[in-house]
Amino acid sequence: MPAEPSKTATRNRILKSLSSDDLRLIEGDLVAVDLPLRKELEAPRKPIEAVYFIESGFASVVADAKNRGMDNAILWMILVMLSGIIGLIIYLLTRPKGNLIACPHCGNKRMQVSAKCPHCGNT
Repeated sequence: MPAEPSKTATRNRILKSLSSDDLRLIEGDLVAVDLPLRKELEAPRKPIEAVYFIESGFASVVADAKNRGMDNAILWMILVMLSGIIGLIIYLLTRPKGNLIACPHCGNKRMQVSAKCPHCGNT
């Protein structure tokens, strides 16, 4: 009989919430990686290449919110930190939709439809 998958081996709440049968289905594909700072985890209209189950630190909504020209980026970060995955889902559903492009002046990301870059203010 195979050993039961260990839910104590992970600190990720999503993985811990899976049943032993469900965890067994994916555990052979799970690989621990250290994500570099500012690693882009998703991009519009690009295929999903990997799914990340964050165990420590946090995926920042601050940079994404600033790139999308949102004035309340810190409040979104606090909401996600306090409410976890529910706050992240709310953020993803309510954030401005559209493509992010590199600003030709400062190189930071901004909404393609934005009149000016939220980082440098250039048009």
